[in-house]
Amino acid sequence: RVLFRSYPAALGSALHALAQSVADGRLPADRQVLVAELDRVWDEMAFETPWQSAAEYRAACQALDRLCAYHRSGARQLLASEHGFEISLSLEADTADAVDESVTLRGAIDRVECDGDGSIYLIDLKSGRVTATRSEARDHVQLAAYQAAVLGGALDSLSVDP
Repeated sequence: RVLFRSYPAALGSALHALAQSVADGRLPADRQVLVAELDRVWDEMAFETPWQSAAEYRAACQALDRLCAYHRSGARQLLASEHGFEISLSLEADTADAVDESVTLRGAIDRVECDGDGSIYLIDLKSGRVTATRSEARDHVQLAAYQAAVLGGALDSLSVDP
C-alpha cells in the first residue's frame, strides 16, 4: 500500500501514470481501459470518507475522459512525454556588489508537442477541476521554469527549434 500525504497527490500521480502509459502506447486512449487501470489502484488511496472517495472517483473519470478526447484529437504531434531535463542557468547579480551565481534546474515536462507550423508546446497535465485563466498561466511559476529550461537547452535532445 502506497501512502501519500494527501489524496490529491495520490490521484495526480495515478492520472499522470495513466497519461504516460497512453503517450508511450502501453495503453490505448480508451476510457474503459483507463478506468479499469484506475480501479486497480483506487483502494490504495486514503480518503477520509466514502462520499469523498466517490466524488473524487467521478472527477478522476472525468479527467480520463478529457485525456482520451485530447489524445484522440490529434491536434498536435507528440514529441516527448515526461521529458526530463537538467540544466544550469546563470543568474546575473542585480546590484553592483552582488555576485553572479548559477542554479541547476531539473525536472520533467509532461508533454512536448509540435503543431503543423512547427510551433512547440509544453503541456503540463493537471488533474484538478479548475482551469487556470490566461493571466494565471502567464504568471505560473512552474510554467515559467519550463520556459527558462527551454531557453537553457532542455529541448536540445529533441532537435527542435523552440
